Amino acid sequence: MLVYRPAYSLVTTDVIEAACACLIATLEESSAMNDSEAASERLMLEEFGRCLTRVIESANNLTGQKTHLFSLFL
Repeated sequence: MLVYRPAYSLVTTDVIEAACACLIATLEESSAMNDSEAASERLMLEEFGRCLTRVIESANNLTGQKTHLFSLFL
């Protein structure tokens, strides 16, 4: 059975801080490598996608229930 949970149940202050730390580290690494603005933007979006995926997977592992990606935006 697919159970929909509201987005706020998945995104806590700790999760936001961890995601921001990952994004900042990605940006710093990109800057140190003198990447173009477009390359830096692509890396940031890829990292943000990985962060969202980890949030969803962690929530699924905690409860044993599947979180439908679209439920994050309902």
